[in-house]
Amino acid sequence: GRVGLASGAKLKGKGGQIITPTERLVIETPGGGGMGDPRQRERSNVARDLDAGLVSREAAARQYGYR
Repeated sequence: GRVGLASGAKLKGKGGQIITPTERLVIETPGGGGMGDPRQRERSNVARDLDAGLVSREAAARQYGYR
């Protein structure tokens, strides 16, 4: 992720910087959208997620084509 000011000015580490009322603080964090076609995902990875309880059987079938 990235933290900065909308103006592009760098923030100092460990605080110590005042952000004025006219400035915007921008915090960018990674999303969970994934990459590529979910149906191309390795079956062993989907099976591992099923075993770990990270995805339901229904979601695995719907999202990954896992049967």
